[in-house]
Amino acid sequence: MTDTYYITPVPEAGVFVRSGPGTEHDKIASVFPGDLLLTAPDNQSQIGQQGAWIAIYYPDGIRGYQLGYLAAWLVEELDSEQPLLVRTIESKAQRLRSGPGTQHPAAGFLFPEEQCQVVGDPVTMRARLGTAGEWLELTTPDGTRGFAAAWRLVEVGRKPRPTLPDLPADEPDDDEEPVPVADPVKEEPSEERRATHAVFPHGHALVGLHGPADPGAWPWDEDAPYEIITRAGIKAVKVHAWGDIDHRAVDRLKEAGVTFIMARLFGKFNEPRTPEDFLAESADATRRLFDAGVRYFEIHNEPNLHHAGGPEGMWVAWQNGREFGEFFLRCVELMKAEYGDEILCGWPGISPGPQASINPGEPPVRYDSATFLDEAEAAIRQADFVCMHTYWGADGTTYDLSIEKVRAYCERFPEQVIMVSEFSNTAPWVDKATKAREYVDFYRAAAESLPSNCGALFSYIMQASSGFEHEIWRDTAIPAIVGQR
Repeated sequence: MTDTYYITPVPEAGVFVRSGPGTEHDKIASVFPGDLLLTAPDNQSQIGQQGAWIAIYYPDGIRGYQLGYLAAWLVEELDSEQPLLVRTIESKAQRLRSGPGTQHPAAGFLFPEEQCQVVGDPVTMRARLGTAGEWLELTTPDGTRGFAAAWRLVEVGRKPRPTLPDLPADEPDDDEEPVPVADPVKEEPSEERRATHAVFPHGHALVGLHGPADPGAWPWDEDAPYEIITRAGIKAVKVHAWGDIDHRAVDRLKEAGVTFIMARLFGKFNEPRTPEDFLAESADATRRLFDAGVRYFEIHNEPNLHHAGGPEGMWVAWQNGREFGEFFLRCVELMKAEYGDEILCGWPGISPGPQASINPGEPPVRYDSATFLDEAEAAIRQADFVCMHTYWGADGTTYDLSIEKVRAYCERFPEQVIMVSEFSNTAPWVDKATKAREYVDFYRAAAESLPSNCGALFSYIMQASSGFEHEIWRDTAIPAIVGQR
């Protein structure tokens, strides 16, 4: 190509794209090492120069490539002549396929620490590394040629930018030989794992339940919620910090055997709001819950979403993960000023999955979760704990993949406690008894195999005045079956 020149950021934490050449201009996006950025060949001489700014085109998931400006001393050239060498990020052998996808026959294995050469233009292929759904053709040291999942590869010499496994693992077909790896052993977190991961002071992988979808004191002022909790043997409960909820709900939850309570700050974003305004809406409920002994507070919910039924703020109050990160940190600052370090502020669970629209051709309602997480990572690492959401069933996956997604969070943020603030089988065609047995297996797998920083797992949802018919526990077989675990 004669009219373009490819560059990529150097700092692992990413770089802001500005609307003009200088820090006085607005931040309009974030880019990260490995991102494919275009600039004019005339700018090549400025790469690495302190104080220089260059015009670039960066990929935007909604509008295509957009114009912006980057600090020239924070980028490097992508060499289109140098072969691209990659390795697997897995600790075990990664399967190669004869074509780009798990539907193709196995072609061999890529073993840890093997350096393989990618087939095709190095610049174009580099941009696909770490991307869910992409496959790269490569050649192994012994000459085997096949396709590998790009989201499980990293360029040799680069530190991988952690990502979540948004797609199912490349499982062997029934007629294939298994991947050569030692048999897994399920056990309590070892002393070695405890030494490298945070330890949740209230226990490990607590069996939890998300309270009613409706915020406020109702239905906590009825007996039914506590009967569900007692019957199911629930140890952790998530409530909404909103409306007239108060110590009476907390007291009754403790009487029902609950040992840990987490609250989520509740608020909607039909229009832009400041952190001060957002916190003010739930301030009274937050104070009452804090005075009743609740210390863990999840700040907001699924901030990478926005639609009529769930105005969570994406594209209204923030444009990307980094901007929400700034919003989150301001909320934390305000809450710590009000309550001191005794209050613990958690990063909220984000809606998992790629950018999506409700109907084809309509504006997106979800911002890609992996991108959002990457952009916000600096803020996430400052949270007192980290929440995440995971679901299975409706998308054809099983709870096993959700366990691996929780594990990915635990390994990505080992120094912080991970709360699964929502999980469920969302498939409408699966009966509640089957879902209950899956939940038992999910709770058990988490307790037996996840690191010590896995705190509590809250199944969605106890009950709702409307909607969520395929997930609610009330008046179903779920509590009794879970209680028999």
